[in-house]
Amino acid sequence: MSDEWTDNVLRRFDRLSRWIDPTARQLVKIRNLEEDQNERWSIENEIESLLGAYEARFLDYQRPVFAPPKGLTGELSLGTVVVGDEEAGECRVPINSLTRHLIYYAQTGHSKTTALYNILDQLIQLKIPFLWLDLKEDGRKLHRQHEELVVIPWRQLKWNPLRNPPGMDMKEWWENFSQVSGRAWGTFHAGPIGR
Repeated sequence: MSDEWTDNVLRRFDRLSRWIDPTARQLVKIRNLEEDQNERWSIENEIESLLGAYEARFLDYQRPVFAPPKGLTGELSLGTVVVGDEEAGECRVPINSLTRHLIYYAQTGHSKTTALYNILDQLIQLKIPFLWLDLKEDGRKLHRQHEELVVIPWRQLKWNPLRNPPGMDMKEWWENFSQVSGRAWGTFHAGPIGR
């Protein structure tokens, strides 16, 4: 049986999951199975007291409190999950989840570059190839730490994908280029090209 009170309380339990023993959620099931209205109110009061004791700690937090994400495990660390003003654990993802592209958004001064260094450093240590278009030339720090890293200065990278390489037929180049681009950006459609 689900009602508005139950849904609300379960959301609150999720937000507090870092601090409250998960078996406390069983009180909600007991309340929902109870037929005596007075006993239901008694159980509701007990649940509210339990949640209230933990929620009071959030009143002085500077950041909002959301339920921490579940299942963040893997080889690659993306950083720390923060719930309110407290660290709730490490955010990790499996390597095979990075099979496409990564884009990182945040306001100025919110450690985007530091997070990117951390991710790239781990990729280097795990010997996973990557391509980083470093327009701001922030990669010099990584190159000093990892001499085996190949860094091509952006201004020296003179490649026009619309021109076929020397010795390659234009039609063959366009077929190859469109297949690579289509697979890389998810616009690949099966079928012959230009035939």
